[in-house]
Amino acid sequence: AASANVTGSVVLVLLLDESGKVQELSVEEANPPGMFEQSALDAFRNAHFSPAQRQGRVVKSRMRIKVSYELPDKTGPVDKEKQK
Repeated sequence: AASANVTGSVVLVLLLDESGKVQELSVEEANPPGMFEQSALDAFRNAHFSPAQRQGRVVKSRMRIKVSYELPDKTGPVDKEKQK
């Protein structure tokens, strides 16, 4: 995707258990479709979060995460040593 200058985003839905471990995850939305879904799923498959709490007790939870894929800024700082 980077070599083709393609950017995009993926919205994931994660189901977390009482310990904050991902039990299920799915793609809710992807733009462009078919480009970044697997990368986003792989990135969050083994993620661990602080558990949700309700009335002081840890509970299962569902969360949505938007993962953005952007190209690096080519106008960033210039390394003066490499210019010599």
